[in-house]
Amino acid sequence: MMAMQRVLPPILLAFLCLIPNAFAAYWDTLPAGVRAVVWRNVTTSSVQSEYSAKGQVSPYFFNLDLNAQTLSDMDPAFADAFSYMASISPAAVEAFSAAKYEARGSAKADVNGFGFGLGITNRLSAYTSVPLYKAKVNINFVRTSGDNFNQVQNSINASGSNNQLKPFYQQVLGQLDDASGPRIQKVLVDKLGYQPMGNWEAQGLGDVELGMMYQLTQWTGSGLLLSGGVVLPTGRVDNPDILQDFGFGDGQTDVFLEFGGGSRVLNDWISLDSWTRLTYQAAANKELRVAEDPDTLIGSEKGTFKEKLGNKFDFAVNATFHATDWFELYTGYLYNYIGESSYQSKHSLANQFLQANTEQEIHFLRGGFGISTVELFKRGKFFLPMNTSFGVQKAIGGMNSPRYTRYDLEFRFFF
Repeated sequence: MMAMQRVLPPILLAFLCLIPNAFAAYWDTLPAGVRAVVWRNVTTSSVQSEYSAKGQVSPYFFNLDLNAQTLSDMDPAFADAFSYMASISPAAVEAFSAAKYEARGSAKADVNGFGFGLGITNRLSAYTSVPLYKAKVNINFVRTSGDNFNQVQNSINASGSNNQLKPFYQQVLGQLDDASGPRIQKVLVDKLGYQPMGNWEAQGLGDVELGMMYQLTQWTGSGLLLSGGVVLPTGRVDNPDILQDFGFGDGQTDVFLEFGGGSRVLNDWISLDSWTRLTYQAAANKELRVAEDPDTLIGSEKGTFKEKLGNKFDFAVNATFHATDWFELYTGYLYNYIGESSYQSKHSLANQFLQANTEQEIHFLRGGFGISTVELFKRGKFFLPMNTSFGVQKAIGGMNSPRYTRYDLEFRFFF
């Protein structure tokens, strides 16, 4: 399940205040003295698969083979028995398997985000956004194959040492007639120090974003906007002792810069806008598992690593159809890229395992509608100026990234 930890980044509430909202052009800022309060709910479909390093769709899963090495790590008595068996037939030890298990996983997140914006001047606004996460991961164990004791016996028979087989069965095979979930937990918990595998739930604060937006132009019907700020490491990070969890933050400070603009065309019926964001992720010391396997990243001990997560590049283009002064439809494309991470520690092999397949990208198509009471408020026909919008964002491709659909419901109040 380390794949789930690695590729479920806390992007569910990214750009809380900067995503173009209903009835406000991308380049608009709040008028001086005007405040905005934002509430956004983001939910995801059940995340059951990812885009692999080759861009192929693959399910989240965790394999465990109760082979000679795994069982030897579990109990010294097994290690002695397999050592004895190896003296009879090395091929039998190599082939031995008591059972194979696969744990399939799915994840779901629900996020409530709260934002506050203030117009400092007519062209400069400040904002903050605070996400609160509620997440759940379900793990389902499936036994994919049973023992191959007959094959082991045949290997030992071929060695000409069949008379020595009985005590081996008495020591080892007789204890493993039905390798089960509790044995897997024994390996993970007693020997490797992980918390028991199973369903996981958590809720808490995500990474808080602080930013400023400056309108570079004051053209009629078009404009340019420059934004920048920091993302603070306030969210929970992955627990190295829990295989099935994922973080609500990534554990270090980010600094970002965003530039974009747009224009209204066809007598203001259509708005076209686009933006690009660059994010630098600072390095931080973190306690991680010393990975012993490049596929699962499981380790029997923990160590301190200097982790430098890859920098981010985001690009979006949107089109909005203004049907009336209170209703509009929008569609768009969003691209997210995260460069390769790097790890520094005294564990050189683990550094390589942790770094592998950390480069990520994902493509989204998005669409939705918005409703506004701002013009009605100006005409005295509604008591409160507000915007509301509903959107759907679907992953259509990627690399080392989750495959899911996201649903956004947002309300913005101005006063």
